[in-house]
Amino acid sequence: MVTDSSKRAALASLYRKGAEMYLSHSAAMTSESLDDPVRNATQGRVVASALYLVEHLHEVPVHVIPCIEGRTEGLPTVAQAAQ
Repeated sequence: MVTDSSKRAALASLYRKGAEMYLSHSAAMTSESLDDPVRNATQGRVVASALYLVEHLHEVPVHVIPCIEGRTEGLPTVAQAAQ
């Protein structure tokens, strides 16, 4: 659990850097699937949520960071996130 404001700000900065990569990738994915309005609507909500976190993550009073035992190298990204 992280309550120190400078550490929370540093975590928010790391999130912002990752979000920039994600959002640029999401924009490319959305432009590739303009013919799928359902997918585009869903992607729009995901992007809006990510943008909200970019702008407000530093305001969260406590960051709870789960730690897992074991390694995830070699697993697909989705499997790593689900661990």
